[in-house]
Amino acid sequence: MVPIEQSRVMAEAMRRAGKPVEFIELQGEDHWLSRADTRQQMLRETVRFLEANNPVGPN
Repeated sequence: MVPIEQSRVMAEAMRRAGKPVEFIELQGEDHWLSRADTRQQMLRETVRFLEANNPVGPN
């Protein structure tokens, strides 16, 4: 299992590097996203982030 602190450190390093990052901590969830409600939340947030930071269309 990956300690949550590693994710927090990575998110902060990305912010300092000027990269788009959103860190969402899923309370009570494990590394495998075993709970359906938080698994769905993760998928919704991932799609939203990708749409915002990788828009469809000509570059």
